[in-house]
Amino acid sequence: MIYLSSAGSGGESTEVRLTREDIIRIVQEAELLRNILQNLQRQASIVSSLIREIEVTREVLRQVKTLNPDNEILVPLGATTYIRATIRDRERALIGIGANYMIEVPIEDVISILERRQKELEKNLESIQTNMTQVATRLSQIESLLERIRSELASRRETATATAT
Repeated sequence: MIYLSSAGSGGESTEVRLTREDIIRIVQEAELLRNILQNLQRQASIVSSLIREIEVTREVLRQVKTLNPDNEILVPLGATTYIRATIRDRERALIGIGANYMIEVPIEDVISILERRQKELEKNLESIQTNMTQVATRLSQIESLLERIRSELASRRETATATAT
């Protein structure tokens, strides 16, 4: 059993009693929050990458319209492998609409669709970042509490050692 003192909002001191089970639950909550925070960080990284990919794609589409029909471009195949190609149609592009389906639409429409997708992703990223802040705040509170518990336990050990000698 551990007793921790804390000052209330009116300056009064209150004492909190923690059992071993309480401490175990607090440690488990801290571990859970660390895992949640890591997952949120991964999600934020993925969404940020998608946003950057859309930005680059929009810029490339704008440039495609200015190319001459005989201009050669490099098309990435993956694993740092490219092929040379020429663009036959500078006015239309294919865009995925889900479930491996694509539609052919004017490039300006593709750019508009990508802008909408980017805005949705930016909202998602904002929501993820808000959640990260909330989780990090709670984790900080719990880690502070755990540090107080560690200090109290260390103090007890020192007292027990001093009285034993």
